[in-house]
Order: sequence, then C-alpha cells, then structure tokens
Amino acid sequence: MKGEKVKESLPKLKSSEIDTSLEELGMIQNVKEEDNKMRLTLKLPFLYVPIRGMREEMIRGTVESAGAECEIEVAEMDEAERNSFMRISQSRWLS
Repeated sequence: MKGEKVKESLPKLKSSEIDTSLEELGMIQNVKEEDNKMRLTLKLPFLYVPIRGMREEMIRGTVESAGAECEIEVAEMDEAERNSFMRISQSRWLS
C-alpha cells in the first residue's frame, strides 16, 4: 500500500528549473518496494551536479511523507539517457 502511494507521489516531483517531472526527464527509475522500503535509482546527467543533494532530499521527503523508508541509489545517465534529458530540457526552456 505504501508503495502505491509513493508511486503516485513521485510523478508530481518536478524540476523547478524547467517545470518537468523528474520521471519524464528519466531521473527517477527502478522504483521498487522491498523489505518495507522503497528503493529507487536517481539518474543524473552527470554524477557530480550541484543539485544532487537537493534532488535526493526532495525524493526522500516525498517517499517518507508517504510513510515509507527510502533507499536511493545514485547513478549517471548513459549517453542515450543524457541526450533524451537534454532534448526534453531544452524544449521546455524554449517554451
């Protein structure tokens, strides 16, 4: 049940810079409920971006407010994921 609530909440998390959901940008992946915890992967275009901690806290807060513990694995996007991220980001910057 908590997992369903979390999965409903995560798509509402948006990048304030471009008003697009983190899921649509490919940043939240592999969301699973295991061992009474929500586990997910935060994919970043580059591993050491300045907003990494802010993104982790945003996700953690959303998961915990839904009543679940949170475990976040941070990974770097591969080239195809990064290209998709950049394409979506740039299209939203222009609108």
